Amino acid sequence: MLDAAVFERCFIAWMQSLCGAFEGLQVALDGKTARRSKSPGQKAIHRVSAFVHGLGLTLRQVKTAEKSNEITAIPELLEALLLKGCIVTIDAMGCQKAIAAKIIQQQSDYALLVKNNQPGLTATIEGFFEAAARTGYQGVPTPAPNGSTRTMGALRHGVASSRTICVAWRVSSTGPELRH
Repeated sequence: MLDAAVFERCFIAWMQSLCGAFEGLQVALDGKTARRSKSPGQKAIHRVSAFVHGLGLTLRQVKTAEKSNEITAIPELLEALLLKGCIVTIDAMGCQKAIAAKIIQQQSDYALLVKNNQPGLTATIEGFFEAAARTGYQGVPTPAPNGSTRTMGALRHGVASSRTICVAWRVSSTGPELRH
């Protein structure tokens, strides 16, 4: 019979030995509820996974504690991974100062989705980009010498939309100060 705890420790050690191969890749942290996992008297199983885009590889999953959510499971997941040099993406649920700090501690970059779950942060970010758009993004520190903005149009479900994407480094050096 295989001891699950011993197997998990060995598997984690093996995966950590491979983590240098993930430098520069995107690692998406996302929570999912397992379909049909709910039973009478119990909640459905909810897990947070670390998935490496480009390789199609799930590095690790952590089951969320009963009466908990992704915010408590993400730090545990990050603790078990070596993500140096990776770009970690997380949806709005994981947009927390402590989570961002843990990613930085691992010498990784991050892209955290912000929605109206944090109205103050949303307003600050919107204000920064509105001010940048008014100046044509002049003075916004970007990774490319000619700036990093792109406008795209799309037609989805019969609705036309346009999005402008801007990548900005060191956002606090211009406009409203943004802190992680």
